Amino acid sequence: MKIIIVFILLLVNVFLLKAQNNIDIDDIFKMQLFLDRKNIMHSSTFNITKNDSLYKEFKESLTLEIDTLKNVNNLSVFIDPFKYYKIDLRFLYQKIPKSDSSVQSLSLPLGMTTILIIAVNQNNGLTYRLKGFNGNDFFNYFRDVKSIYFKQIGISLSKNKFINKYSVENLDFRCLFKNVGDSPCLIKYSEPIRIE
Repeated sequence: MKIIIVFILLLVNVFLLKAQNNIDIDDIFKMQLFLDRKNIMHSSTFNITKNDSLYKEFKESLTLEIDTLKNVNNLSVFIDPFKYYKIDLRFLYQKIPKSDSSVQSLSLPLGMTTILIIAVNQNNGLTYRLKGFNGNDFFNYFRDVKSIYFKQIGISLSKNKFINKYSVENLDFRCLFKNVGDSPCLIKYSEPIRIE
């Protein structure tokens, strides 16, 4: 009887893990892009407000090419739960109906950068905007990396150890730690191109 109960518990855990790993990266990027846009006044409408129906139209208007980024983990015995994904807005296709000005107001501009990167914790589904968005979740991400590292290894992870032993293509962690002003790693896709 005990063997049957253990087997059932094992099956339940396997199904729960599969459900957690069923993360829709395409939808995560689209939701982040939608939330990242300001409410914009359009000449033919007033007070365009973000809502479920506008998100549905926005989501259906986008076709994204998502790349999985490679990371190098030289942190001893750290089991890394993070995966990293990138989109390049130059390869984004957005088909916006001409009749709906509210969706037209959510068209995505190309600015100083076209690269957007998110990290996803595969164990709990939390996502972190690390590059290109109007907001950046790097310090929350690093806090969670440190917490997971401490739970797994039993010692604290320093900033320098992380910078020297962990890397992700297209991300400069040293730059992200500085996180000041016009830092090149904090350029947003919505920043206009300035010609001087």
